[in-house]
Amino acid sequence: MLQHPSHVGDSSPADEPARPQVPGFRVQRWLGRGSSAAVWLVAEESGGHEYALKVFNPDADARPEADRERLLTDGLRHDHLLQVFRNVETDAGPGLLLEYAAGGSVSSVIAARGPLSVAETVTVLTPIAQALAFLHAGGRTHGDVSPGNVLFTSMGKPLLADFGIGRALGSHRADDGGTPGFRPSSPRRGDAGQRLEPEADIYALAALGWFMLTGRVPAATAQRPPLNVMVPEVPLPLVELLEAALADAAAQRPEAEEFARRVYRTADPAPVDLSAAVHPSVAPQLLTRRIARDSKKRKAFGAKLRKPLAVIKPGSLRKPQVVGAAAVSARGGKAPLGRVLVAVASLAIALALAVFAGNLLVGPGATDIPGDPAAQAAAAAAPGGATANATEPPAARPLPEELVQAATAEDPAVAVAALAWLRTEALRSRDVSLLDDVNVAGSAPMAADTEIISTLASLEHWFSGLATKAEDVRTVSHTGTSAMVEATISTSPFEQRDAGGGHVRSVTEAKRQPLVLVLERQDGRWLINEVRDGD
Repeated sequence: MLQHPSHVGDSSPADEPARPQVPGFRVQRWLGRGSSAAVWLVAEESGGHEYALKVFNPDADARPEADRERLLTDGLRHDHLLQVFRNVETDAGPGLLLEYAAGGSVSSVIAARGPLSVAETVTVLTPIAQALAFLHAGGRTHGDVSPGNVLFTSMGKPLLADFGIGRALGSHRADDGGTPGFRPSSPRRGDAGQRLEPEADIYALAALGWFMLTGRVPAATAQRPPLNVMVPEVPLPLVELLEAALADAAAQRPEAEEFARRVYRTADPAPVDLSAAVHPSVAPQLLTRRIARDSKKRKAFGAKLRKPLAVIKPGSLRKPQVVGAAAVSARGGKAPLGRVLVAVASLAIALALAVFAGNLLVGPGATDIPGDPAAQAAAAAAPGGATANATEPPAARPLPEELVQAATAEDPAVAVAALAWLRTEALRSRDVSLLDDVNVAGSAPMAADTEIISTLASLEHWFSGLATKAEDVRTVSHTGTSAMVEATISTSPFEQRDAGGGHVRSVTEAKRQPLVLVLERQDGRWLINEVRDGD
């Protein structure tokens, strides 16, 4: 369990160990410590990319521990697992380079501001359960799901960290491991110690949920007070789910995939306010702080940013803005053959957006996966596509004449075509300014789309041949400045390319996704405030 010195336990600046020397990196500040290692924020001397560096205690077991943690995560790629990069040498012992999660941990957030709301808890539990389901399906356990090991990017995305205890399913370890209070009180034991099974991770996940809602570690079943007595606003389905997952009998606990489905249905997710817990250097890039503004401030903010559609011309567009790029790491490793490209927009703060923003990003170092040549040719020839020998993102184009009137139409169903076109143009050109005329400022769609563009810019990647079309559009409800519209969004085949125009990966088939768009009328045009799965 990683401890953050500003907020957890009895850590203080006086506890800070001597700074390590790391060839090729600048050590910027101490992030915290655990039982086996200290963690530092480091930046590459060339390029300045930031990482978390885990420096293991200088003892005989340090190198095997570093090697084992790296091997445990080798090839693992999930949007809510902290990325482990490579081993490095330091003057203080072996180290491990990790993705830097600038938003701190669940532990530091609760220490700084108290328990989370139900909506924030759903935001954390759903993707962490999905990450555990991914691990369990691959024959691995985590072994220490706890508040110190659930971290946040500056965009508010939860990440499960620290695989130092994890093992293959069914293996044994000699000690109990894990964080006290976040492991079953009566683990099953084999001849060589505790037998690692996924049910222990589920217990820890439920204990994490209890801790986020109450600020306390759950007691054993016989001494544990009813959750809805301690926190009356917790909905009954969430109470029942956590109690089932905390059951003494492992067989009564749900599997991780079922846990994720059930917890997501208990309440609408909301971004976790991280502002009280982060280091001052992180605060300016903290997206969830901006999302938490009240509605009046958000409307004023959006009105201030938004430009008239008439002035959106290629020559007037700003350069791509990298929002929170320090928290978006290069994602190495190989993606499974045939796996759909993972969208950064599967943020927990925008879980319902995954289908709308989906099928997008693969990090550098991903295997070039050949696709259907005919489909790739279709992607290059698609409207708004780019030629195969292009080496940089295309410039943004002005809104087509036939869509100018649609963008300001009174009928929300008519406006959807312009919204889809502008959003696609923003993704193609990596221009966040176009999003001001697509999404409500501070909304989950704005957060998700901004992170996609930020990640593309930080990776120096871009999309070739991406095009979308809104079909079967129908207004479900329209009251004053609010509307709900059903539509099927069709996405063309496209390619992801690197800075030199090289092929990273292809989406070789067109996609069709039924969606429900919740729109808000602002400044004479409809904007997207929420996206829901239409299935």
